[in-house]
Amino acid sequence: MIKDIFIIKDGVPLLTEQCPKVNGILSKNDNALMISGFFSALDSLSDQFQDFGNISELKLSNDMKLSFMRDPKIDNLIYIASTDTKSDEKSVKKILKKISSSFSNKYNADMLEKWSGKRADFKEFKEELEKIYSYDDNLEESNNNQDMEEKLDVQKNHEENVNEDKNEQVIEVKTPPKKNSFSNAKPILRIKSNLNPERFLTGEKAINIIKEINGNRTVADISSKLQYDEKEVFNICKNLMKMGLMSFCM
Repeated sequence: MIKDIFIIKDGVPLLTEQCPKVNGILSKNDNALMISGFFSALDSLSDQFQDFGNISELKLSNDMKLSFMRDPKIDNLIYIASTDTKSDEKSVKKILKKISSSFSNKYNADMLEKWSGKRADFKEFKEELEKIYSYDDNLEESNNNQDMEEKLDVQKNHEENVNEDKNEQVIEVKTPPKKNSFSNAKPILRIKSNLNPERFLTGEKAINIIKEINGNRTVADISSKLQYDEKEVFNICKNLMKMGLMSFCM
């Protein structure tokens, strides 16, 4: 069950609300600003390091967890729900998606840019949250029933397959692996080639990769030679580009 809801823009809490049926602790006024800054810092960290991916869930030691969702329409707008550890993740994501859709429809990007700084401006949205809370009460039970139905369907299909002719020939068609869009990108050094990368880089993979950059080798070439994953090579190259050490020729 959801305990608290946070709506944060650029590290500032626009709206924090405690579910009326539970004793939430995170959305109290004295905690809201500090916690919002912490959440935004985590989200920003995941952007800086591509290998981290987006943060979707954070588990706490007090039998609570936090679910995150970025608004698909408005930059730096984050929705967070605190729940107990028993809450179904799919149900919480549906709730956050519903909140995201309702909030961005009511307050567009231009309105948020011109926001006066008063959290009371979003007071009306609390009524919308109450409707969503009532939706949450029945959603988890509905999902549990749906999961049971899916298990029964799987069992039924399995039994039907067992009764089919075991000698039936099955032809497997293998499709070639899809090539990454960045495979042919060529990293170009922006530093002197005689500089020793070990003097300014600490990561072994980053050092090995930068030694292989000669302006002719593609991401795929470097990946093949070093036996590294192509996506990993590309992400490390992007971090090197942010440091001003190289660029890409696509």
